[in-house]
Amino acid sequence: MPEIFVSHSAKDSNGIEFLRSLCTATGVKAHFYSWDGPSPPHGRTIKERIGESDSLFVLLSPELEENHASIAWVGFEVGVAVGLGRPVWVLERQMDSDHPPIVKIPVPGLTGYLERPASLKQAQTEPFFSLVAEAGLGVPKRPEGGPIRRMMCPRDECQAEYYAFFVGGNLYCPICRKPLKTQ
Repeated sequence: MPEIFVSHSAKDSNGIEFLRSLCTATGVKAHFYSWDGPSPPHGRTIKERIGESDSLFVLLSPELEENHASIAWVGFEVGVAVGLGRPVWVLERQMDSDHPPIVKIPVPGLTGYLERPASLKQAQTEPFFSLVAEAGLGVPKRPEGGPIRRMMCPRDECQAEYYAFFVGGNLYCPICRKPLKTQ
């Protein structure tokens, strides 16, 4: 069973419940440090838990952006995961294709970006379930004509490369948070 460490704001109850339900449905064991009983010293415990996980998922949300302490911990957790060679996946709420991202927090070092469908029921009609299960172990296999794409930000100051799954017409680079042309 894949195990993931979830980097998040404890105040993002919708995102946590969405990912917890999704992980239960896909057989992925998820560690939500702030909800699953944090134990001091936090830095060492987090390093150990990330080391025991197959990958790290970052739940980007307005609740995260509102809390400077949570932003610092997410940055620490991403750095630990990248340092340990674990895949880092950003999970963000589906956004309106005509508006910029809600959250402006960059996540350098990521492996991929998954746009979270508006509801779990909608996720069941898309290949999102298998993507999350496979992402827990690394990089999902791309089925012929499948939904996950290899992306590279064309901006000279960024040039980040990552995998992306999104259903909208537009994507904002998860690192520089600038719009990308995807069509």
